[in-house]
Amino acid sequence: MQHQHSSRNQGGSQATVWIGEQGVQWARRSLVGVTLGAALCATPPSAKAAPATLTLYPSTDIYRRGNVHLDSDIVTGSFRNTTFASAGLNYGLGPDRDGLFGRSDIGIEYLPAPLTGVSPRNRLAFNVKTQIYNKVDTTGPTVTRLVMGLRAFGSRGNPGTGNSTAPKDVLYLVGSRTFGFGRIHVGLAHSLATRAFLATPAGNAARTYLQLGYDKQIARNFRFAVDFYSGKSSLSALAPSIVWYVDNKASFQLGYFRYNDASVQPRDQIYGAFNYDFGADPYDSPLSAIDNAPADGPPPAATAPVTAPTTVPAP
Repeated sequence: MQHQHSSRNQGGSQATVWIGEQGVQWARRSLVGVTLGAALCATPPSAKAAPATLTLYPSTDIYRRGNVHLDSDIVTGSFRNTTFASAGLNYGLGPDRDGLFGRSDIGIEYLPAPLTGVSPRNRLAFNVKTQIYNKVDTTGPTVTRLVMGLRAFGSRGNPGTGNSTAPKDVLYLVGSRTFGFGRIHVGLAHSLATRAFLATPAGNAARTYLQLGYDKQIARNFRFAVDFYSGKSSLSALAPSIVWYVDNKASFQLGYFRYNDASVQPRDQIYGAFNYDFGADPYDSPLSAIDNAPADGPPPAATAPVTAPTTVPAP
């Protein structure tokens, strides 16, 4: 999904998403409990069911035509205070080919937090991504891809009364290239949001960001990712994470992010996500090219079982 985060500007207007302590504790127990349970029966993935982001920011991955992707996310500093939560659906439009507009997807997300004070229409946000360029070099193998999109577009509401989820309204252009050591992302993003939605407590509200990212498959069931937005704003942070593929449809992601602006508190936060694909051939990622798989098809089936871990890192 496409993530939004909380901030408070100098005037004290709130652009923070809250969830009650009991709700956070329930989400924490559910995330850890489901992860542990799934680990006991995990099978090797034959396709990568994962978010079309690295950790926080968009990647060049695009959902395949006809695939319906479910994601749910939670962000917290301590599981007891300022927290963001969302649930979303994405749909792959295809047509799954090289060239301009050769791959596209759209998404909608619902923000269940805050629990009160926000009207239903202000809880919705929208995302769209499309391919501009894609080239596969099978001798490498390498894939070069360029995408553009809109993320976290939603109803602005009224942050002064708390009737807002502070949509960030971000336009972005990002490219990636695979290498033997992993995949590199470089891009630019610009927010159209009002200053109240971007400002940190110190009053910083950068609108244009350099995006940098890296990811690599570190085992058949695991991928490491890290991404970064420059500047100082409620969007700007460094965020590493680990994605665990339960099978070819489900994945969990556990991450950490640190705001660039020290005035945002808590500055260090934890990110957790669950992703599920309903399509039979769900996930189109240039990263598959360096996993000995065609860029337009799923990775090859496993030849031997892979034993997944039975525990997850404690937040």
